[in-house]
Amino acid sequence: MSVKARHDDDSRIVVTGLGVVSPIGNNVQETWDSLKTGHIGIREVTAFDTSQLNTHRAGSVEGFVPEEHMSAELAARAGRASHLAIAAVKQAMEQSGVDTSTLNPYRAGVSFGTTMGEPGIFDKILDISVEQSPQDVPPDLWLKLPNHKIANNIAYAQGFKGPNFQIPTACAAGNYAIGYAADLLRNGRVDVMVAGGSDALSRIAFVGFNKLRAMSPDHV
Repeated sequence: MSVKARHDDDSRIVVTGLGVVSPIGNNVQETWDSLKTGHIGIREVTAFDTSQLNTHRAGSVEGFVPEEHMSAELAARAGRASHLAIAAVKQAMEQSGVDTSTLNPYRAGVSFGTTMGEPGIFDKILDISVEQSPQDVPPDLWLKLPNHKIANNIAYAQGFKGPNFQIPTACAAGNYAIGYAADLLRNGRVDVMVAGGSDALSRIAFVGFNKLRAMSPDHV
């Protein structure tokens, strides 16, 4: 996750702040220390049943409490991928030193990438539909599901009202998002952009990649 601020020289796009929430650290310093010491963030999956699969381990974020990074109201109406993104953006904004109270909110935007958006919400919808019925799915779950909600929730948390893009181009999504943010800055359409990517561990993604044989079996 990175923050980009416009300089007088429009050809220069500068990263002014970083933020990260990952399996090896819930902030930049923790993640950097883990990288230096060779800490591995792969662990047994406990969020869902993997007994029928060949792989039972994954990189999952631990010790993360959404309400420590955002209001309880926002945490309640956002999905896991949004939670992680909002926390990372908050770190980046704090590191950047940008005073949001002095920004024109219509010239501050979000460009974020994702593979699947909020698949954890889809897991919940599927469980309720199968175990009960589709009619029993709470309406608020459907409101949390669309891919664009990640970028929307970031903008809401930061008070940004400028360009808002969610780029769902799988593994390259974060790179696309950063590139698009740079283009907006270089073209003078915005003064500040937050750019990066967010995905959360989910059953549907884990099972899907397992069935594609894109994941190493645990016994290898």
